[in-house]
Amino acid sequence: MSFSQAGSNRPEWFKVASAQGGEGVDTPAGVPGGDSDVQERRQGAVTQAGPPGLSRLLSSEERRAVARAAGRPNTAAAALRDVVTDLDLMLLQAAKHVRDSGGKRSRRKFRKAVPQLVTAAELAELPLGEVAEFLGVSAEAVDELLPRLVEVGGIGPDDRAAVLQGIEDLRDQLQQVQIGVDHSLLDRLIGVILRFTLLIGIAIAATPLGALAVGDPVMNEAIKTGVIALVALALQQFADLVAAARDRDADQTLASEAHAALLAELTAAASLSDVPAYDGEHAVLRFRLELRCARARVAVLPLTWPEKEQYWLELDQVLRSLHNAEFTDFDAQRRVLRELTPTNGGD
Repeated sequence: MSFSQAGSNRPEWFKVASAQGGEGVDTPAGVPGGDSDVQERRQGAVTQAGPPGLSRLLSSEERRAVARAAGRPNTAAAALRDVVTDLDLMLLQAAKHVRDSGGKRSRRKFRKAVPQLVTAAELAELPLGEVAEFLGVSAEAVDELLPRLVEVGGIGPDDRAAVLQGIEDLRDQLQQVQIGVDHSLLDRLIGVILRFTLLIGIAIAATPLGALAVGDPVMNEAIKTGVIALVALALQQFADLVAAARDRDADQTLASEAHAALLAELTAAASLSDVPAYDGEHAVLRFRLELRCARARVAVLPLTWPEKEQYWLELDQVLRSLHNAEFTDFDAQRRVLRELTPTNGGD
């Protein structure tokens, strides 16, 4: 699916407030999702886990689903506008992270990390395979990725440019959702955008809940580099991902698989209290767990499950515990999550 309207033709309320800051969208007063609403969302993003808009996205999407099921098109359209605003804020913040990444300092860190990266790959512990699976990138691309990154010495300007262009293309599609009140397109876009923005946030964001806040900074830099390169590859294929019709019959299976993988990763996280088996192991373990939380969050979003909001809150708690440098016991959270088995249709 392609759209003809260029980003430069966006209505004023959809444009970036500052080309340098990339912190939000400008919205004239009186337009749904106007100044006060956007400002409130920005302020809420400061104290919430994850990218701006994530804390609001679940409730906005639930309101949209309920209104559509009840045959209330005006309410559903209003919720659609809220979902678009949340997703757009997340894309803007992701773009800011990407613009701020890379450079000579980053490449120096990556070159220093190469021995650790190679060791993790040889031990089959490098998490880039899971990243590729999450993004829908082929395993062959991962095999080709590491040698290229080592040769180039990290993230190249082409990779950053590809990610930034892909983000703008996704924002253009969100604009089309807004203009046409296109619920079908939004259904397909939500999961795609969440995967990209959550991954960029995990790998790059230096926040109290970001993967760079704790652990081995050298291995973190290596993982960040690999993630950006994979996101660049995936964004080149995003049109195919968006065009694919959502398979609702597969929602339950995907959520169950993501939930099982999360529980297994919580068990493996016990190794965070052990002496690392190799340099950077704890950084890899932390990233794996954060990635599993992101995958579970995306997988349960389309379910009609009454406990979905509680599930997302428990995932937030896992992340808070994960980034408490002295906390490595996830038994209690694993027990709670085991009782919150995702189901579709409220079964």
